Amino acid sequence: MSAFVATLGPMLDQAELNQLAHLVETLRPDWKWTTVYKLLHANHTHRDFRQAAMTLTWIATDPAGIIGNVKESPWWEVDHTPTHDDEPEYVYKKDRCQKPGHQSYLAQNCGACRSEQIEDAGKWKREWFEKGSGERKVSS
Repeated sequence: MSAFVATLGPMLDQAELNQLAHLVETLRPDWKWTTVYKLLHANHTHRDFRQAAMTLTWIATDPAGIIGNVKESPWWEVDHTPTHDDEPEYVYKKDRCQKPGHQSYLAQNCGACRSEQIEDAGKWKREWFEKGSGERKVSS
């Protein structure tokens, strides 16, 4: 089967109707693509590709779905426009570090805080040696 090609605007063309009919047949082998194609061509050519693909996928994967739902289904009227509200917010199960930029680390084991502590310790050591307090004596 050829790659799916979707248009952004309304009005399904013959190639898109064909692709959608084959999609439904893949999901529901008992529904022949020719029947689905005829139902789409007669009733839904004014839809855009994305809306049709989402609605048909929903109808075809419904265990109680019947092929007649392709013609009339409340899913055709649902607005499938994605919004940022659809993205789930991740809920952490354990306490996280509260420092800005460290929230991906566990509070009691923050790798970024440890890294900063090591860096601070390194600065302290360098300063200590630069002041002359830490000069090593080499025995000859």
